[in-house]
Amino acid sequence: MSKMNYSKIELAIEQVLQKIQIDLLSELADIAAGIGSRKKSKEKISKERKKLILALQLDIMRLLDKDTGIYAKLKIKKSTLDYIFAHPEEIKDDGWAKVEELCALTGKYILEYYPEVSDEEHIEIQQRRHINKRFNVSERWLPLQ
Repeated sequence: MSKMNYSKIELAIEQVLQKIQIDLLSELADIAAGIGSRKKSKEKISKERKKLILALQLDIMRLLDKDTGIYAKLKIKKSTLDYIFAHPEEIKDDGWAKVEELCALTGKYILEYYPEVSDEEHIEIQQRRHINKRFNVSERWLPLQ
């Protein structure tokens, strides 16, 4: 094997590392000077509110599968919900009350579209659904026999 010259690669790596170190030092200098960091300081939200936002987001996604007009039923714009999901730290206390109302309303619609079924009823439904099927590749199951 012939010898390889890695001097150009080493030089490029040194330049990148030097640039990273300069950026870090300038950020530390900004903080020390009282200017603050480059990022906006965001108000931390509690775990309960994070869970509320995630639950609302999941409910909206489930409802959109069943009904595309769910935004009209909830009487809210899609852009408003997108903003709530993207910036939950900017929501004030009255906004959190509205989010809780939305969560309760989506819960009502979830029960309407996905009624709770007991285990026995679910088994009967699936047996009626699969009565004539021998196999179903798309659902990834084969008969037991």
